[in-house]
Amino acid sequence: ATRMNPNLDHGQFIPCKYDGRAIGIIDFSQSYTSVLDAIALLDTGAPGWSRRDRAAMLDWNTAYRDWLADGAFGKEEGAAQNNHGTFYDMQLAALAYATGDTDLARRTVLAARTLRIAPQMAADGSQPQELARTRSWHYSTFDLVAYTRLAAIGRHVGVDLWSYRGPDGQSLFKAVDYLLPAATGTEPWPHPELEFHRFAASDVVHAAADAGDRAARAAVPRLETPPGGDLWALRPAAEQLDSIAG
Repeated sequence: ATRMNPNLDHGQFIPCKYDGRAIGIIDFSQSYTSVLDAIALLDTGAPGWSRRDRAAMLDWNTAYRDWLADGAFGKEEGAAQNNHGTFYDMQLAALAYATGDTDLARRTVLAARTLRIAPQMAADGSQPQELARTRSWHYSTFDLVAYTRLAAIGRHVGVDLWSYRGPDGQSLFKAVDYLLPAATGTEPWPHPELEFHRFAASDVVHAAADAGDRAARAAVPRLETPPGGDLWALRPAAEQLDSIAG
């Protein structure tokens, strides 16, 4: 009666209007892969984390994975053409890998090449659907957080998402490189942005640099340090460093 059930049936509900909405999934997606990383650390033998705890957590994650993959809300969110779809793929792939379904994890990452990168990114690396937002800088970096995390999952299942090139040359490297002039302060961001924070791109630039992007590697020393310091070396994956919650 008091547990967190393995679904998001009531995500982003609006009293007297919606009991729940599919777009509520992204609120969970933003953070839950970090929880999966934490569980993996506990599973290495943390004191107080019992076999019973491990089994119960696995059961919960498996049930939630199946709800996400097969439920109506999950299918609706998976059909989204912008950052919602990217974050859906990231969460599904992470859950699949964490629960032992490596085939689903691999298929999800592989499909992201033509389902996400090719249609979401332009030849110059811009993300047109994110640029249309009033917070275009935030959403451009936000979408790439999901992509870089998805690429990290891909490494575990034999998929190099960074190396993919779309029919017009689209790639994750190009998408990150598109941000570099603004991320380094060399040029102003030429799109609508209500509250520009240069540091928002720091983690995704670091991720691209680690993946072999020379331009990103050269840009790292010129990045703006996030308010909490540059913690990239301590992070298991890229984080969204600015917030629009407030």
